[in-house]
Amino acid sequence: MINSELLKKQLEDENLYFLQTHTGYSYDEAKKIFDSIFEEVQVDSKNEGTDSLPDLFGNKILEMESSDPDVKNVLDKKRKEGVSDNDIRWWWNMNDIERRLKIKLLEIQKNTFISKICSQYGLNTEEAEKIFRKSHPVFGAPEDNMEIPDEDQPLPYELMDKIFVFIDRIYQLNDKDIIEEVSKSSTFNAFLRHQIKAGKI
Repeated sequence: MINSELLKKQLEDENLYFLQTHTGYSYDEAKKIFDSIFEEVQVDSKNEGTDSLPDLFGNKILEMESSDPDVKNVLDKKRKEGVSDNDIRWWWNMNDIERRLKIKLLEIQKNTFISKICSQYGLNTEEAEKIFRKSHPVFGAPEDNMEIPDEDQPLPYELMDKIFVFIDRIYQLNDKDIIEEVSKSSTFNAFLRHQIKAGKI
């Protein structure tokens, strides 16, 4: 098990820049928020018992696939979304604190974006969230909402790493065809699912 202070320092170095660039917070503000989030996810991990998950849990999940029907069923659904063995290892071999922290940071990014859009343009939260979904990936479990089409549903967390790599690449290219395809898609997730099916992610 990694030392808590060492883990905190490692994750702080990796994520303060994300907080600053995706929310507009100053270094001191981002540091204060990070400290608060780190403490929060530590408590959540302990309370929910996930702090005791074994190291390299992703490897163990893949080993269980052939013998545990429930695990196989879960992984089958993820594979239909484009999740690979390497994606499973990337996400589930990660320390539980780091996984929870990544999810919290995405929540902060979303809430900050929505708050700014509402303030600048006088929109309500629902209208601002539609703009967010049009321009940002959304990750998580499928939402229990029949009004949300399958292509617009949240993407598995396991895809997060390679999707952000893909997004960085297309932003650098500034390809007009890609920009047009994003604009025609119902959500950014719908665009990403099309790219996954096309083998581009």
